[in-house]
Amino acid sequence: ISLYLWNIKSIPEQIFTLANLKRLYISTAKIADNYEEIGNCNKLEELNMYDCALENLPASIGNLKNLKKLELRRNKLKSLPIEIRGLKNLEILELQDNLFESFPQEIGQLEQLKSIKIDNNKIKQLPENIGDLKKLEILDLYLNEIEELPESFGGLLNLKHLKLWKNKLSRLPNSIGKLIMLEELDCHNNLLSEIPEEIGNCINLQRIDFEQNNLTNIPLSFSKLDAL
Repeated sequence: ISLYLWNIKSIPEQIFTLANLKRLYISTAKIADNYEEIGNCNKLEELNMYDCALENLPASIGNLKNLKKLELRRNKLKSLPIEIRGLKNLEILELQDNLFESFPQEIGQLEQLKSIKIDNNKIKQLPENIGDLKKLEILDLYLNEIEELPESFGGLLNLKHLKLWKNKLSRLPNSIGKLIMLEELDCHNNLLSEIPEEIGNCINLQRIDFEQNNLTNIPLSFSKLDAL
C-alpha cells in the first residue's frame, strides 16, 4: 500500500493501523505533534514528510526496522532521536533544508546507508564515526558551515559523489586519497589554500571543482587523474 497526503493538519489515526503500509508521503502539512504512533507502521519501506514543520521526531521511529528511505526535507529539525539507530536497513536519508548545527552522530551507526543529503543546514563539524559508513556512495554537504573534515573521512571507501561547495573548509584531510571510488568532488566556494597530494590516488575522479578558493597551485599528483 502507498498513501499520499497533502496539505493536512493532522494525520488520520486510521493510518497507524494499516498493517501493510509500505510507502507514506506527506507534503506541505502542519502535523507537529500527532504522529508518535508512526512506529506502529513497521512494514514501512519509504517515509517522506516534506515541509511539515517538524521540530522533532518521535522515539517510535526507531521501530521502523524495514525502512529503506527516509526523507525529511524542509522542516525545522535540529537533531535526531537516539532511537534512529534502530533503522538498520536504511539506505537513503534526506535531511536538506533543516536547522542542524551538527551532523547527527547517530547517522554513523546506520551501516547500510548509500546516500545522505543534508545540504542547506548550519552544520559546522562532522563526527569521527562518519567514516564507518562503508557503503555510502552519495554525500551532499553543501551550503553548510563546515570548517574541516575528520581524518576518518577516508573510511568512506565506496563514496562516488561528494558535494562540499559553499562551506568554510580551509583544508582537506590527507585521508581523502583513500576515496579511490570517488567520481565527483565539488569543493567550490570554500577557503582552501592547498589540495593534498594524496588526491592523485582518487583515480576514478571524472569531475572536480575547486573554483572560488584561495589556491595558488595544484598538486603534481593531478597528472595521475586520467579520468578527468
